[in-house]
Amino acid sequence: MTSKAASPAANLLRNSRLMAMPTPIPVPKSTNIFSSGPPPFPTRQAIATPRASAHRGEWGLKRDLPLRVSRKTHYVRYDDLDTIDHMTTFESAHDDVYTLKKWQEMGLALHRDTSLTDATSFSSPSSLMPVFDSETKPETYKWRYKGPNLKELSADELEEYISKISKRSDEFYDFVARKQAVAKLQNEYTAIGQPYTEEQLIKEVNSREVKPEVDTRELRSTPISLERYTVEFLDLPHHADPPVTHPSAGLYYVRSNAHCHNDPEQGPQEVRKSVPGRDFGMSSTVGVTAGIAGVVATVQQRSYESRRPDRMAVNQFIPLKAKISTSGRIMLDADRVLDEAKIEASGRMMRFSGNNGGAWRNWGSGGGEGTGRRLTINKFKKTWDDVAQKGDGKHAAENLVQLLRNSTKK
Repeated sequence: MTSKAASPAANLLRNSRLMAMPTPIPVPKSTNIFSSGPPPFPTRQAIATPRASAHRGEWGLKRDLPLRVSRKTHYVRYDDLDTIDHMTTFESAHDDVYTLKKWQEMGLALHRDTSLTDATSFSSPSSLMPVFDSETKPETYKWRYKGPNLKELSADELEEYISKISKRSDEFYDFVARKQAVAKLQNEYTAIGQPYTEEQLIKEVNSREVKPEVDTRELRSTPISLERYTVEFLDLPHHADPPVTHPSAGLYYVRSNAHCHNDPEQGPQEVRKSVPGRDFGMSSTVGVTAGIAGVVATVQQRSYESRRPDRMAVNQFIPLKAKISTSGRIMLDADRVLDEAKIEASGRMMRFSGNNGGAWRNWGSGGGEGTGRRLTINKFKKTWDDVAQKGDGKHAAENLVQLLRNSTKK
């Protein structure tokens, strides 16, 4: 008995070397007319292949990739499968993939952006509200809309949208009439103290034989109500800047930070595990920044810390909270691991060196006396605060040395 012959389309699909790929996410529009820059989130799917296939240049695309690049790359993303020059344009996707892996290793849950919070529904700060719904309480915020963001439309796009919605005038009239009837019925139930639900009011209005009419006098007296009906009917974004992605952006799916790090040697830890990072210095917009897990984070600044840190030095930071902004960027707040903990653990002390423009360094407890002055961390903090109040500049080092000498004399 012979098997049924496959159709030409089935044979073509079976012999195809291309896997199914999702549609690329549209790149958000930029307000910078000179340079748009890269998007703040991945827009194309990263693909991987076994190392044996990568050594042969096989990635499941229309044609093999160059061996010199394929053998050194673990993740790629492509733009076009076939250009006019019969080439497949691609680039490395290590940046997006490793940022995702580092974030998942860091284990920090994402919280809701303040613009997505309904202030009447929650009593706790919005920065601590999770972005995912729970089994008992669904998401009470909205991030996706059917209508466009009118501020981003050009003149031609706005004119086209107006001509499109003008055909729904009869539908809008019926929508406003039913909304007014539900509001009127709600006021009647409230006046007599009768309990009700929104579903009950809508069902009662829809069951009436007489079709409700629009109260134009009410719309003229309260123009804001007409605007509210229009936004709800067209499902337009009511935020100043509607989010371009889901509040989690697919970065992490843990709902809460209510968990502790379990160290393999010391067991559960009270403090979150520190992660390495590099200081970027002071920013005019957000303050002190640092590069942590592939993300530019905002770091709490203390008066006794240097405002010109060494960018090449790797320091330890503790991530505090994070969210996805409405533009799709990762907003991370972190705290620097205090030098006090290190000094108390190792018995070291801070020593000031008057060289190199007043730079200060950490020295071991076995270090020599040298020309500097040794003092405890509490006295150093107090001394540094005194210098900060008097101002810094080229005389900061001299002022600090003089204060240290006075402290040791006392």
